[in-house]
Amino acid sequence: MAVAYSDTVLNYSGLLKTKTNNNTGLLDAVFSRGKSMGDGIVSTGIRKINSIEFALSSGYSIANGSQPAITEQGSVTAIAGSPVLRDQQTNVIQLFQEAVSVTYLKQSAIGNLAGLNIAGQYSNVTNELDFQVAVKMAKMKKDLDYTLINGVYVKSSNSGVAYKSRGLITGITTNAATYTKNTTISATTINSAITAALSNGFSFEDGRIELWVNPAELANINAAYKGETGFGLPRSRTEGGISITSILTNYGFVDVHYDVIIPAKTYLLLNMSSLAITELDTVVDGVNKGSWFYEKLAQNGAAENGQLYAQAGIDYGAEWNHIKITEAGEETLQTVNFNLKDNAGTPAVVEGATIVVEKIGSTNETTLTTDASGNATSNLSTGDYTYLVSKTGYILQTGSFTIASATVTVNITAFTPNT
Repeated sequence: MAVAYSDTVLNYSGLLKTKTNNNTGLLDAVFSRGKSMGDGIVSTGIRKINSIEFALSSGYSIANGSQPAITEQGSVTAIAGSPVLRDQQTNVIQLFQEAVSVTYLKQSAIGNLAGLNIAGQYSNVTNELDFQVAVKMAKMKKDLDYTLINGVYVKSSNSGVAYKSRGLITGITTNAATYTKNTTISATTINSAITAALSNGFSFEDGRIELWVNPAELANINAAYKGETGFGLPRSRTEGGISITSILTNYGFVDVHYDVIIPAKTYLLLNMSSLAITELDTVVDGVNKGSWFYEKLAQNGAAENGQLYAQAGIDYGAEWNHIKITEAGEETLQTVNFNLKDNAGTPAVVEGATIVVEKIGSTNETTLTTDASGNATSNLSTGDYTYLVSKTGYILQTGSFTIASATVTVNITAFTPNT
């Protein structure tokens, strides 16, 4: 255990400033606007549980609506039953732990300043142990915020494997939309994601749905919505800049917030009323120590040793209550082989012809030239394509083809000489 000594943890006069970012925006929002009722909820955004694994939701599917066609004669006979099957979504708590150790001398010598000592100034850390505990607690809070957003699920199989709670990014799977790679998000993308999610159980609750992004994405939100109807210009020519904190979707208003832990190019539309932090109280020898606590450990000479400890996890409710929008990954490319022959007899193959390929719906063109065997090859993404074949002395020829999930061969066997 690393110990705080008087010559390694120095006192400095002046204001205390932390070097690292303390932002835990989404976690703070959960504690102020999160789940407020339901199983185990003891205060806004906090749910008490009594087991390592806990239920998030019970999912089931109902067929789309249709108009029944039941005859009077048919109604006198009971119809066959068709049970509705459910599945259970769960998550787990995990351990959070930090150690603190401060020598007696370090706690005593609060006036022993390092660096430039100015008369009449004192170190604003008047209790070194309290300072160490507070900073370690802040670190645990940042760990919890990271887990809330990026946590990867692990259900331990034995005491040597750590439990890990699943966070929002890995948890949201039903309503996972994408936007085109190397572009910026648009209002259309957000509206389309909400529209698609509505058929998956998502419910737009005006005032409860919030958009959470990395701070770097705020500029993209501004760019996407500054041209929308109703956008307000600055009040005077002496004002500048854009700061959009609320957007109007097709279904209602959504407030925009940021958290530095959210990855870039990731947009989370979250139903805040579904979010909570689960806490498993620590009970030792019949004594409930609570959820997040500090306790002294055994003395080791002239130093006070202690630990901060918690058992907590992430409750995001039914994952289809939320939407995740991310940049699409690299497109999967498939091989396309062109085989060009004329219909004039000998030689059948056509060398040196130009084939211009264009993907339907885009302006991206690929130009190929056939070799001595009349062949040309390219790697293209999946989709529908048109092609144009040309060569001096031949009539232009057009056609189309589709690339699905396998190698495609396009045989052009009637390339006609211009005679």
